[in-house]
Amino acid sequence: MSPAGPSLSTNNGDNPPCDLMFIARGRVRCSSRKRFFKLDLLERSNDESIKVLWRYLAHARVASGASLDTARKEHENRSRRLVASRSIPEAWRELVEEGNDELTRLLADAAESKAGIRPTDDDVAEFLGKLGAAQPKVDIRPTIQSSPVKTSTTPEQAPKGHARGTITLHGTSIPYTNAKEAMVIVLRRLAQDDPTFLERCSRHRAFQGRKRRHIAQRSEDVYPGRPDLQKSHHEELPGGWIVGTNLNNRSKMTLIRAAGEVGGLTFGRDLIVEF
Repeated sequence: MSPAGPSLSTNNGDNPPCDLMFIARGRVRCSSRKRFFKLDLLERSNDESIKVLWRYLAHARVASGASLDTARKEHENRSRRLVASRSIPEAWRELVEEGNDELTRLLADAAESKAGIRPTDDDVAEFLGKLGAAQPKVDIRPTIQSSPVKTSTTPEQAPKGHARGTITLHGTSIPYTNAKEAMVIVLRRLAQDDPTFLERCSRHRAFQGRKRRHIAQRSEDVYPGRPDLQKSHHEELPGGWIVGTNLNNRSKMTLIRAAGEVGGLTFGRDLIVEF
């Protein structure tokens, strides 16, 4: 029985491509045949084809095991590339949902070069958020309302302008004009009742991006390496904390849900947000 190693197989065409495979001798299962290199004799020059065939099928290299070692490395590299390529969609989804600063800047720069006018970061973040539409959408509609709702009229609870939606927190209805305002209202109200709330939020996985924190006590931690965003793209919270606002609406809803979780609230019952 010959040992496992590279083998050459072709189809029946006039100028067939050559499939270099691992063929595990003595095994029956089809998974034992693993192609690691395809040599198309029409696409490659004679010299290139000769080098490939020598590398894998030269008698001396096959006898010494060098050919098998080379083939194994080629197959392992191909497998690693396949694993990496399969992770791209998930990595892209995370970048979009987290409102990646570098991605936002690059897209804004490209749009400005075409139109001569720079879009706002919020507009870019909103566009990126729509790219994740293929992902399951967060159900943000109210599901349970267990207590009577009363309308708050204090100045700090009533945003200026026409209200876009309503937050219901412990039965109290609070209007807001946009998703950023909704997120900030929830964080501020929950922080007023619990001095440790924001510190606990900062440790929650939802508030920790790949390269930055969404809640911190320094703007440099919220937007590391981005002094242009550090100046204005955040809102102040109690206790010297700040929250970054350069996020798409999907990410803001994720942070609202996480804030409710940290505060021990049940979303849809104790905390309801209508976008």
